[in-house]
Amino acid sequence: MRLLKLLFIRHAQSVGNQQKRMQGQAEFELSPEGRHQAEKLAQRLLTEGWRPSYVYTSPLKRTVQTTEILLAGFWLSPSPLISVT
Repeated sequence: MRLLKLLFIRHAQSVGNQQKRMQGQAEFELSPEGRHQAEKLAQRLLTEGWRPSYVYTSPLKRTVQTTEILLAGFWLSPSPLISVT
């Protein structure tokens, strides 16, 4: 039997987070600090050997940007299936 591992990741810091604004469905990009956070997490996941089979993300800009940064290291090999829901 193959073990299923789930990893839930919240988006990195957005400009809205930085401004302490309620975001909801509003479109905010990642802040420079948020990009740095996502890059650090990407390096950690690569170091730990995470190989996602599937990736699900919301269509909000901050979540898509976080996902793109996290998966940038995996684009060199067969990419996981990505679903924007």
